[in-house]
This record gives sequence, C-alpha cells and structure tokens, in this order.
Amino acid sequence: MKLLSIGAAALTLSGFAVASETDYSSFDKDIEALVSGDVDHTGPHISGYMQARYDNSGDITVGGNDLGGFEVPRARVSFQGEHNQYGYKVQVDFSNSTDVLLDAYVDIPVSNVSARTGLFKGGISRNGLTSSSKLFFINRSQIGDLFDNRDYGVMFSGDFDQLSWYLTLQNGSDMQGDELRIAGRVEFDVMGKGVGGVEGAYGGPDELSGTVALSMYDDGNLTDGTGTLVEAHMVSSEFSFGAEVLDTDVNGVAAAPGTSMLVGDTTAFSVYGTYMLTPDQWELGVRYQDFDDPDNSNLVEVGVNHYLDGHNLKYGIGYSTMSSDNAAIEADIIQVQLQVGF
Repeated sequence: MKLLSIGAAALTLSGFAVASETDYSSFDKDIEALVSGDVDHTGPHISGYMQARYDNSGDITVGGNDLGGFEVPRARVSFQGEHNQYGYKVQVDFSNSTDVLLDAYVDIPVSNVSARTGLFKGGISRNGLTSSSKLFFINRSQIGDLFDNRDYGVMFSGDFDQLSWYLTLQNGSDMQGDELRIAGRVEFDVMGKGVGGVEGAYGGPDELSGTVALSMYDDGNLTDGTGTLVEAHMVSSEFSFGAEVLDTDVNGVAAAPGTSMLVGDTTAFSVYGTYMLTPDQWELGVRYQDFDDPDNSNLVEVGVNHYLDGHNLKYGIGYSTMSSDNAAIEADIIQVQLQVGF
C-alpha cells in the first residue's frame, strides 16, 4: 500500500513537472514576442469622464415647478487601441439610455492620408468636434450643437505643414439610402502651431497661435441642404478668442441635425473670449451668439472655470441670458458643473 502511494505521488509530481515545463515554454515565447516587438496590438486603453450639473432658472418650468435640479449630462467610457497599425475607438455614454453607443470607428493607415470608417463626428465644426470634456463653456455654441452628432460613413484627412484638410462622406438624412451628406473642411495655422483641440486658454502655448478654417457641406437627399462655415480662433496660455459664422440654405440646418435652436436659411454667428485670471487655475470667459432668426434671438453667456487638475478635475459656473422678440424662449439660466476624468 505504501508502495502504491509513493508511485501515485511520483506520477502526480511527474505530471506537474511536464505541465510546468509547458507553461514556462509558453511564457518564454510571450516574453520573446514582447522583446522582439512582434506583438501586433496595443490596448485597449480605457478612459472616460463624468459631469454632475445643477441648473436653475425662474423662466423655465419642469413638472409645473421652476427649473432647479440636478442631472448627469454625461457619463462616458472610451476604449482605444491599435491592431497592426489600425487604430480603433469605441465610446459609450451611460447617462442617456437612447444613445448608449456614441463612437465606433477604425482608423485605417494609408500613405500620407488618414482614413476613418464607422460611427463618428464629421469634420465640419471645431466647436462641434471638440470633446465635451475639453470645452470651456458648459454648453456648446448653437453652431457647434448642429454638428455635435455622429453618423456612419468614412472620412479622409491629411496635413501639409500649416494646412490640414478633411473630406467626410456620411449617410445623411436618408440614413442608408444612396444619397450621402458630403462635407469638406480646410484649416490653416496662421500663427504658431494652431489652436489644437481645447476650448479656452488652459494648456495653451506661451506664444500666440491661431487657426482659420472653411467648411462646406451638402446633404444630397435635401434640396437646398447646404451650408458654409467660416471660423477664426486664437489662443495662448493667457487668453483665447475666436468667431464662427454659419450661412445655410433653407434646409441647411436640417442637413446637420444637431440639437441647435438655429433655423434654416440663416447667417448665424458667435464670438467669444476667455482670460486666465490665475495661470492654469481660474479662467473667465464670455460668449455672444446671434441666431439671425425671425425673432431676433441672441444669447449671452458668462463662465468661470476652476481647474484643480486641468480638465480631469474642474468646476464650472455659467450664467446665460436669452433675448428674443418671442417671450416664450427668453430665459436666464445659472449652471454649476463638476467634471471628473480618468
């Protein structure tokens, strides 16, 4: 009996030794692949942010009461990585049950040109393209709101020194019909390295930099579904300012179906400026928007940001007042927002 026990133990140890040798062999191969650079993917890298906001207005009612409550407008998680030089991104938002999936696209490596396909924002408006986590003002401009929407399609882009260009083809208003929404954008860095992808002066360059841009779009499914956007932006580490002017045909707004208050056949514009009261800590800004609508509506916004860890941890306070010949849309709103990123 003792002999049987010893034999069983020996067999067990022998099996363990064989298994261990196989495991270590596989482990060694993984190490060799890492050292030699044969691993063909990186990531996914996980990042995200959430915003908690309080809105107050005596001019807007909710459920029969004046507006005065809390919300979480965004709670987003992004997964980004690369496989054989093909980049990918998937972004979801858990604050809105109707649009959980925001982005889902692949960046295809092409010589001297970048190609993106999937679900993404078209290359039209800087304010619309800027991540909501990198905005100075709590809300986008009304022009930016028009282009804060995703669609399925393909986008090509490239740059030559100071010049960058984007060509976007997306489904448009007929969805998977054979008429596409086509948009083109050209940017030129008139000073320094341009303005980058952050609204406001936080993280800006020491020397003044500037970018001008021209965008045009057309939804082939809509008659007169065209628009032209002209922009100019300047930024330094101390201040930023800029302007955007949008001219659309009758159905030009419908061709860019965001949540904006703008209506078709308009020449709307906005101008803004921000100033760092304390370097990289306190920033003050103001923005004026004219909707060029039949009611002569305009919007004035004043905001203050307190950066505890840049845009990864910041407080924002905003006050906006809407003036219009239509008394139903006139309103004063105070907003307070906390943003945390990871």
